[in-house]
Amino acid sequence: MKKLTVSLTVTVIAILLAAPALALETKLSGFYNLHPLINNFAASNNYIGTFADDAKTESVIDQRFRAKFDAIVNEYLAFTYYAEIDMQWGDAQYSTARNDGGGIGGDTVNIETKNLLIDIKVPETTSAFRLGLQWFADNYDSTLFDTDMAGIRYEGDFGVFDLTAGWYKLIEGNVDIADDVNLWGLQLGFEPSDTFDFGVDYYYYQNQGSQEYATFFGTADITAILNFNAGGGDWTANREDMDLHYIGGHAAYQFGSFALSGWLNTNFGTVESINNTTAAPDLTEDLDVQGYAARLTLDSTFGNFKLRL
Repeated sequence: MKKLTVSLTVTVIAILLAAPALALETKLSGFYNLHPLINNFAASNNYIGTFADDAKTESVIDQRFRAKFDAIVNEYLAFTYYAEIDMQWGDAQYSTARNDGGGIGGDTVNIETKNLLIDIKVPETTSAFRLGLQWFADNYDSTLFDTDMAGIRYEGDFGVFDLTAGWYKLIEGNVDIADDVNLWGLQLGFEPSDTFDFGVDYYYYQNQGSQEYATFFGTADITAILNFNAGGGDWTANREDMDLHYIGGHAAYQFGSFALSGWLNTNFGTVESINNTTAAPDLTEDLDVQGYAARLTLDSTFGNFKLRL
């Protein structure tokens, strides 16, 4: 890690020294969203609830503020900080909690850091790097992931194709051993014409320890994937050495007033050391994981009307 840090530091310094002039340009952008919400989902605050015949009615006023600050050093170097504050009118005050702070008196510590990153463009090339807490998503309608994560991303435009490659540290376990959760991503995009584009992607989800992540890849942790009650007893996952691979392709074609698009993805992998703690003696097995997902959509436009199938 020290070698990587030193190398990146030297790169940034070289870019700064190569710049003809250092004139910091700043930009502030964002939005403020205020809206009332009334529903009968039997929900509580934050709209979490279920449908029911005797559902209660929820009525709240919700607001969200996002502010993005960009500091552009030169054409090769820029910094970004993106913050968010959410609250509902009257929810809480004098506390330290996200999504609160609208109660009487306010004074809540509730600023959320969405992104904190640096963009580095390599001079005389079409290559760029993004380092820090940043947004990253798959190319499958965000079916696998669409969130903010800390890591390094490379982007390059090579004419006939563009390349995005990244490594992200999702969870840091113990700092002195290799028990972290990592995501590796590779995205290749091709655009042969103005009406046709396609791409192929590869994602590698690597869990080296016992950490669980409740929402990644649309699952409530590996225990929900397993639902493993074979052979009697209660099977549980320790999540150590969990390696999941996701490979797929996507394409879109425009013809006249119609647009056809779709994707296909398959995943496979292994979860090692699945334990049956109620068996006598205890049983330990490895689990193979495999699955498929696909989507095909036809969009059409007729004047001011749009139709999707």
